Amino acid sequence: VQESLAEKEPWVLDLKKQLLCDKLTGLYNQVFFKEEYDMLFSRDRAAETALLMIKPDNFKEINDRYGHKAGDQLLRMIAIFLQSELGQNDFGVRFRGDEFAAVINDTDRDGAIAHAEAIIRSYRAMDIAEITAPDPIVITASIGIAMFPRHEKNSETLVDAALRKMYRRRTSG
Repeated sequence: VQESLAEKEPWVLDLKKQLLCDKLTGLYNQVFFKEEYDMLFSRDRAAETALLMIKPDNFKEINDRYGHKAGDQLLRMIAIFLQSELGQNDFGVRFRGDEFAAVINDTDRDGAIAHAEAIIRSYRAMDIAEITAPDPIVITASIGIAMFPRHEKNSETLVDAALRKMYRRRTSG
């Protein structure tokens, strides 16, 4: 029986990866975020963990104006640029649609703000001319930050807090 299980382990791992990763971006998905909450936000940590909820401000405009293929290309680029701003122990998540999340482990509020600012700068620097030619468009983003365990004690309320802050930033410009 052990031998049979060992033979199936790669298959099971591949199946789990398909379940927990977004096919378009390669980032973790919302299922992973919910299933792995205890690992992401451990109460045993000495330092805090930041949850950044991220929404590109002008994604809908690009998707509507240049088509869904362009939108998909942009989502892949956003994921790559997000991942490039994360540390080895951090996680990028395609939360839903054009909303992303970043879990920044072992950081304080100032560190979370620094990460958010770096992500915004990175998005603004993206060269998307190939997608939007001949129009020069700059990607902007709104980011909401919630800290665990300071602000919220469970995943649902933590996500809600970060989303509320993200939408507040978005509506305030």
